Amino acid sequence: APYVDILAINRYFSWYSDTGHTEVIRESITLDIENWVRTHKKPIMVAEYGADTIAGFHQSPEFVFTEEYQTNFMKEHFKAFDYLRANSSLIGEHIWNFADFMTAQGEILYGSQFPFRNELTILHKRNQS
Repeated sequence: APYVDILAINRYFSWYSDTGHTEVIRESITLDIENWVRTHKKPIMVAEYGADTIAGFHQSPEFVFTEEYQTNFMKEHFKAFDYLRANSSLIGEHIWNFADFMTAQGEILYGSQFPFRNELTILHKRNQS
């Protein structure tokens, strides 16, 4: 850390850990970022965060892979990021991933039961005309 100007970290709270529990996002990400800042005294960017979503999949109450889960997942992250930008050294965040993309045939990605496409995205190609 002494040789860089900023630190960029990937975080998947409520996806790869505490899956399905969006209520832990704000506390988890806040404590994590504050700890990084305290330890390294550098500005922090969250370079990756996100949740797999199947376009058109709805369920109430929300459940992983639903659009409702992704919406709440993002809202909870935004609340934490707003707080951290105002009270800490968080300088930005980047959703993984903005748009879906194809993966090698036969490859199944972590956190996804669906082969051939990365669903960690907020824009799905199949929804475009």
